[in-house]
Amino acid sequence: MQVSSEVADPAARIFGEVYRKLRPHAPLEAVRLRFRPYANGNCKVELQGSLLDVRLSDVYQGAPEEVLESLAWLVLAKLCRKPAPAQHSQRFRAWMQRKEMRRTMHLVRQIRGRKSISGPAGEHFHLDEVFEELNQRFFHGLMARPNLGWSRNRSRTLLGHWDPSHNAIVLSRFLDQPGIPRQVVDYIMYHEMLHLRYPAQHEGSRRRVHTREFREAEKQFPDFDAVKTALRQLLAEQ
Repeated sequence: MQVSSEVADPAARIFGEVYRKLRPHAPLEAVRLRFRPYANGNCKVELQGSLLDVRLSDVYQGAPEEVLESLAWLVLAKLCRKPAPAQHSQRFRAWMQRKEMRRTMHLVRQIRGRKSISGPAGEHFHLDEVFEELNQRFFHGLMARPNLGWSRNRSRTLLGHWDPSHNAIVLSRFLDQPGIPRQVVDYIMYHEMLHLRYPAQHEGSRRRVHTREFREAEKQFPDFDAVKTALRQLLAEQ
């Protein structure tokens, strides 16, 4: 097996060894591995005949060999449609959750990433107004306003999200239509604002986005249960 790499040894060798364990009888003449300046921790693998082509985010350059081995298992097992041993997921996740890696990933997304959102003014709701009203009601007007915008598509599965790398709250354009109660839009915005108030916590390899404090604060939204029920009904009807 030939190993081709721009700056990748021993990474290319490791990927080749893991692939042979997953597919011991498949032909593999060469591994070509390249590091690329992706905006996140992307990994792209493609089998071109007997050539295994691997493109990794450059955030993995200099990673310990055991971490590269775990990454190879996770990526190639998915390619081969086989399960990866659990220890590799645990090892890789623990390495990625280290404070220095979280800081690196945040900077990479901030510098290289692009945030494609429209402005805060929708056809039926203006997100600046929604944010400021909630800010006064629940946060004493002390929360700094992040970038606010509507998503490009009308997702019904991701109704809102907080992107710390771009300091942005984005709501799905699905919510900006007739028949959507203002209280539902308020609740989704309030949920995302709580992510600013209660940042994610890291405990070893675990990342907790919705902490106990977050959940308790979320339930303080007026008519919390009724709003959740109304939201489920709206999604079922659409």
